[in-house]
Amino acid sequence: WLITTINELLEGFGSYQSYWTGPTETALYLYGSSQARMRKALRGLLDDYPLCSMARLMDLPTALID
Repeated sequence: WLITTINELLEGFGSYQSYWTGPTETALYLYGSSQARMRKALRGLLDDYPLCSMARLMDLPTALID
């Protein structure tokens, strides 16, 4: 349900791509054309869905530096 909802909220400008599971947390990798737009679209889900109660959003750099 969570991944389907994320993809519906981001339809047209972002999507879920992958995940990583560590010993204490799981990371979901979402990619799209606008970090700000994605944050805005996901805000209600992150605020209201109990499984996301401790979620944190981290932006990847837009360019890699050697």
